[in-house]
Amino acid sequence: MNKTNIIKGFFLIFFSTIFLMPSFAVKDFIFTYDAAGNRIQRSAPTLRKANIENEKQQEVIKDSSIEDNEISIFPNPTAGNLSIDISSLEEEQLTSLVLMDTKGRVLITRSNLSASNSLDITSFPSATYVLKIMIDKQSTEWKIIKK
Repeated sequence: MNKTNIIKGFFLIFFSTIFLMPSFAVKDFIFTYDAAGNRIQRSAPTLRKANIENEKQQEVIKDSSIEDNEISIFPNPTAGNLSIDISSLEEEQLTSLVLMDTKGRVLITRSNLSASNSLDITSFPSATYVLKIMIDKQSTEWKIIKK
């Protein structure tokens, strides 16, 4: 790994943490107004639903909307070891992942992902977490359930 890729990975994580991190932040609320212009409703969009397929008695979440890469995350719910597979990942693509709790606190960050990744969350309490994966300038999020 050369120095340029390390610097690019650092800046990708740094800027995504500052500007993109909680994509469920206030900017994503949907407001409804009445005819007089008064705000009458505020709602937060839910995380995008992923296609769920059962493969070999494990739940696998698949999403193919990032840079022509199919991402598989399994098992979910998990006891602690989460596998993240990214197909057709090219070496020059900038990749990173961030695991957050539901309050938006960053728990784990990783950059320069490979085609097959493992995430150990055994030390975290049973809860729902948000996993954000970024490839180049696009990102996607999943709800991860730790048993």
